[in-house]
Amino acid sequence: EFDKIMPELRRLDGQVKKVTQETVSSSDVTEEYVDLQSQLRNLQATEGRVLALQQKAEKLEDILTLDGQLRQVQGDIERIQGRLQFLGNRSDMSSITVGLSPDRLVPAATEPVVQEGWQPQAIVQKAWFASLDLLSNVATVVLTLIVFFWWMVPLALIALIIATRLRRNPVTPPPSSAPGEPSA
Repeated sequence: EFDKIMPELRRLDGQVKKVTQETVSSSDVTEEYVDLQSQLRNLQATEGRVLALQQKAEKLEDILTLDGQLRQVQGDIERIQGRLQFLGNRSDMSSITVGLSPDRLVPAATEPVVQEGWQPQAIVQKAWFASLDLLSNVATVVLTLIVFFWWMVPLALIALIIATRLRRNPVTPPPSSAPGEPSA
C-alpha cells in the first residue's frame, strides 16, 4: 500500500501551506535475515547437544554448569527468533511518519477594541492590577534582599552580642599614676 498512499500524502500539499521536507528510505534486510537463520540453526543444534550432555551428567556441579550454558543458548535462540519475527513483519509493512508544524508559534495578536468616553470600570480594573503589580514588585525586592544578605544575619547577631556585653561591662581604663609617683 506504500505506493498508493504516498501520492495521497503529496496531494495534501495543496491543503497545507507547503511541504518542507520529504524523505523516503529503504533497507535490504535479506543478508541479515539469512545470517540470523543460520545462527538459529547452529544454536538449536548446540541446544540439543547440551540437553543430551545434561541427561548423561551425574555430578551436581556438571548439571549446574550445563544448565547455565543451556539457559544462555536458549536466551540467544529467543533473541534471534524475535529479531527474525521483527524483520519478517518489517518487510511486510512500511512505516510512514508525517510531521506537521505551524507557520508561527505565536498567534497573531488582535487589536483591542477602544471605547470612547469615560470608563470607570476600566479605570478601577487598571488601578487594581497596577496596585497588584506594585505589591508584587515590592515583594520581589524584599525577598531578593533577604536572600542576598542572608550572611548579614549571623554578623548582626555577633555585633549585638558584643554590644550587649560592652554595655554591661564597660571597659574602664586602669588607674593612672599621679605625676611624681613611681610606677609599679
